[in-house]
Amino acid sequence: MNIQHTVNRRQFIIGSLGAVAFATLPLSNRAASADSPYVVTSGPLNLRSGAGTGYAIIASLSVGTGLDVIENAGTANGYSWVKVQVDSIGMDGYVASDFIGPQGSSGGGSFPVGANVVTVSSLNVRSGPGLGYSVIVALWDGAPCTITGDPVSADGYTWYPIRTGYGTEGWVAGEFLSAGTVSNPAFPVGSTAISTTDLNVRGGAGLSYSVIVTLWDGAEVTITGDPVAASGYTWYPIRTGYGTEGWVAGEFLTQ
Repeated sequence: MNIQHTVNRRQFIIGSLGAVAFATLPLSNRAASADSPYVVTSGPLNLRSGAGTGYAIIASLSVGTGLDVIENAGTANGYSWVKVQVDSIGMDGYVASDFIGPQGSSGGGSFPVGANVVTVSSLNVRSGPGLGYSVIVALWDGAPCTITGDPVSADGYTWYPIRTGYGTEGWVAGEFLSAGTVSNPAFPVGSTAISTTDLNVRGGAGLSYSVIVTLWDGAEVTITGDPVAASGYTWYPIRTGYGTEGWVAGEFLTQ
């Protein structure tokens, strides 16, 4: 998947992994790059004089070499390219983003089968465990999903088979997953939300819990606590205008 656009520092560029969490740096502030290091994940990796395989190789970078992403350099020869600074050799150049990743990125823990997880960036779901497999769908930052099997190592990442709440199954890089607590919830505690369809209120956070009542399309509820990820959805504890309390899938709420 090609890099689509350059965004502000601490946001994400969508690369061929699908938002390989590149924190893009202001072009006028290279000194700030020291707090956003990345590493070569598959190598040796050619550092080139330009963004493309036709440019001269100016260095060969081994796996684990630290570097800083300076800017998005577009696509060429089937790869997405970024300009990088390699402090260890004092050189700038261009590399294919497929073969680098964030050093010490969020997530990346060990997730057992059945675990509820959320993405920590926009992330491609692929048809198999590796960058060479086709992209089925792109998940948004904070999307909940469920681990369905054991992980596989490939292309410098740990790949997990997952299933989303919409039934889509595929593989994602575990380095961009975290446990099922949802950060930056769309509906903070105490806010009012409205259902966008007939919506089941359940006794707990997940499809396995019994239905207490069904809300009508347009029903108003109050968010009473923090959300959690389960069964491929983001579940919010709510209270209806009649005092009924339970959990609903936030994907079917709006403000």
